[in-house]
Amino acid sequence: MPRFHLTALIIGKIRLVRERWVLRGRVQGIGFRYFARQQARAMGVSGWVRNLPEGGVEVEAEGPKEAVERFLSMLRTGHPYASVDEVARTALKPVGGSKAFEILQYHKNQWP
Repeated sequence: MPRFHLTALIIGKIRLVRERWVLRGRVQGIGFRYFARQQARAMGVSGWVRNLPEGGVEVEAEGPKEAVERFLSMLRTGHPYASVDEVARTALKPVGGSKAFEILQYHKNQWP
């Protein structure tokens, strides 16, 4: 029997999506997390961003599908000192309810 996973949540007429991204390239030491937070808040995207020990940045973003796509596009090309070479994307189940976007600290006993 096929298994289906919920990757969108519809609230009213707004379709929410949630994704986790790992961005690799020149994304640390240049204010990238602060840029991500500023852009997410301006676009109405909730979630978090944190540096990873191997040099990448991990982002979890939730919001209207178009806003989440626009946010990812801005992360790829909008920061003047960043160079995003690769983005690994994972669709997650939307949870809804949060409007915050935070900068988190990486802890080695947390995922991944």
